[in-house]
Amino acid sequence: MEADGAIEFLDVVARQGDGTLVTRRARTLVLAAGLEPVLPDGIVSDERVWHSEELLAKLPTLRDPRRFVVVGAGQSAAEVAGHLHGAFPAAEVCAVFAKYGYTPADDSSFANRIFDSEAVDHFYTAPDEVKERLRAYHASTNYSVVDLELIDELYRRHYQEKVQGKERLRIFNASRLAGVENDSSGLRVTVEFLPTGERTPLEADVLVYATGYRPTDPLTLLGETGGLCERLPGGGVRLGRDYRIATSPELRCGIYVQGASEHTHGLTSTLLSNTAVRVGEIAASLTDHLRTPRLPPACDRWCSAQGAGLLAPGPARRHGVLRRRARRRGRRSGRLRAGRRLLRGEHRPGAGRPAAGRAAGAGDVGRVRRRQPPPVPRPHPGQDLRLPAHGSARRRLHRPARPGGRAHAHHHPRPTTG
Repeated sequence: MEADGAIEFLDVVARQGDGTLVTRRARTLVLAAGLEPVLPDGIVSDERVWHSEELLAKLPTLRDPRRFVVVGAGQSAAEVAGHLHGAFPAAEVCAVFAKYGYTPADDSSFANRIFDSEAVDHFYTAPDEVKERLRAYHASTNYSVVDLELIDELYRRHYQEKVQGKERLRIFNASRLAGVENDSSGLRVTVEFLPTGERTPLEADVLVYATGYRPTDPLTLLGETGGLCERLPGGGVRLGRDYRIATSPELRCGIYVQGASEHTHGLTSTLLSNTAVRVGEIAASLTDHLRTPRLPPACDRWCSAQGAGLLAPGPARRHGVLRRRARRRGRRSGRLRAGRRLLRGEHRPGAGRPAAGRAAGAGDVGRVRRRQPPPVPRPHPGQDLRLPAHGSARRRLHRPARPGGRAHAHHHPRPTTG
């Protein structure tokens, strides 16, 4: 915190693997909070009710399961059903979803253009109603869809078992869970077929909800600082095109979001295919802000008042700047004149200086005499004295080129007096 209340740094408190807390101070923060699993209202995961993200961690705890119930129609649900069907040959797997069948993912060439960087620019500048329309049009590229190869594989298994008369992979399409009872005696679910309302009770060992994920609200990680970040009318975080969060004026730190930007940047928010592009844009924005000079708050207020016409640049300060520029030009021109005289052979030791023994006159009182260039040694016969392009006080004396060879430049020390 500065004296006027501006926030220049953030203290980030992190918990390490051993439980100790570490505090790090930063001027810029990038939040990559990821996604969090979604369960239906009123459902809590336990040893029998899982979310699909817990599958691989909890599967080793099972002993001879007889039946699994998998809820969902997306890629995760289809993969869970296929994995359980292959990993437990003696168990029955019941897939329950409201669609009549799994929907294939739209990975066609034209549809995939929605993930291009140019499409992100178009989406960001589009009106809100256009953004919602585009998200609805192309939801089949990412949400509640399954790869066509996996759909064909599950159908092949289901059809083959149905022909053989031993159906382990059961498909409850156009259906929903009408009830879930989970007590000490076991887990019981009721599946309702939506077209007719017919209900089928099932006893299961595990109920797996493959009901997807939602982006984690990045502002929940900021504590009190989150109150200084702006939100859109719909509740989403207000982001710039460079994924920087819009904040109140007193918060001068840069806070960026990696992900959680579908409402402003489109469907690429949750996809790995565009992660590298987003990282590059964030890095470029961060670098640009670091290069920009950071003025103290008082200077910012002065510049703002000047831009509004309330203040004018001080004439004394402007005159001082011009005077310093004139002095620099005078020093450079003096060195150039001395070098030209030397090349013409007109160099005179002590030229431009008062004669010895000359007394200062009345006109010399209070005069600021310009510093004269240092004496330059006379060239030896056969030497070529050249001036560097940048007008430096040092001179390079070039010896004549050797026959068949190249000229070698040597730096000669400045002659000393006395």
